[in-house]
Amino acid sequence: AEEYPAIKVYLVHSHLQVMMPGPWRDKFIKKLTKQLATYKNLELVMEDRIEPPEEEEQLDTDGFVARKFSIPTSGKVTTKKGRELPCDLLFLGYWRSYQFKII
Repeated sequence: AEEYPAIKVYLVHSHLQVMMPGPWRDKFIKKLTKQLATYKNLELVMEDRIEPPEEEEQLDTDGFVARKFSIPTSGKVTTKKGRELPCDLLFLGYWRSYQFKII
């Protein structure tokens, strides 16, 4: 969003916050959310998920979940809640569990 201010960017996240509570403090999550809101071309779409594109350019044979990005040939994606978003390139992100120890 910062490098290309003329391009609309959607950040779709399945939870209410951009990060789940963890070893970081709520203050950090609030600051991050506030920083993201400063980008006029970035829209946060919370509590929703992207449906796998029905048509997409084939990038490899590992399947939708294994890829890091997808190119929807229709130029759009649909969320689970039914919202259509224009999309030329879809970057896929997956939550990884974190492990930490308090010493």
